[in-house]
Amino acid sequence: MPKWKNIFSDVPVFESDYAAFEQQNYRRENGTDKEAKQNPKVINGYHNGFGFFVNNLHILQKRYKNEIGDDDAILKKVKYFDISPILFPKTKVNYHYWKPHLDMVGRAITYCNHDMTPSEIKMSLLKVFQHNILIPKQIQKDNITYANYAKFWRTIGEGLDEIVQQAIRLSPKKGYRRENKILFNPYRKFTLNQRITITNQLTGKKRGQPTLDLLKSIYKKGMTQVELAKRSGKGISTVQRRWADIKAA
Repeated sequence: MPKWKNIFSDVPVFESDYAAFEQQNYRRENGTDKEAKQNPKVINGYHNGFGFFVNNLHILQKRYKNEIGDDDAILKKVKYFDISPILFPKTKVNYHYWKPHLDMVGRAITYCNHDMTPSEIKMSLLKVFQHNILIPKQIQKDNITYANYAKFWRTIGEGLDEIVQQAIRLSPKKGYRRENKILFNPYRKFTLNQRITITNQLTGKKRGQPTLDLLKSIYKKGMTQVELAKRSGKGISTVQRRWADIKAA
């Protein structure tokens, strides 16, 4: 009997999957993608195949729109939620556990997609069922009578109706993390290159500030770049890159 780890994966599949498709977009925009006709699976957190958002970043961007203000984006520690650990299990889920699996997925979908109707949630869960659940051969279409096959899907439909009602009423059990995320201005449309540039600026500033503070505290008027590098223990390239800010202090 399969273990529960087959139902809930701790491997961040979506993160790598998302990054790969973002890179594909980058290659497409720069004319280096030989498969330019292939549509990306995920765009800005929205999964085209499943038809719903797989994280809550778009919700957070609207929630903190006043804090973002006129800026392109901010770096903020938020309550981030990502569906991917349960949406992309390591292996297909055994048919006997399809209800608990889709119960977790359903709650996650409603948490990240506030505007979905019950019928839209049900259709999305049906897609997830067909993608994630391992149906035994004896109840697959070629190995069962039409009447029993129809009965099988009626049973699945009834089960999905129950799951949808649960998903609307209950919160997800897992998937929350508090971490720093880039929240883009919800009123602006950014290309991939623009998002990459903005992200690098914000994260680079956060990582580099302690180094800059150290160099400023050591620097004395008239000190050369080589002397500052030796006294601070930092590389000469780091000092050269920060030199204008250091001297302006």
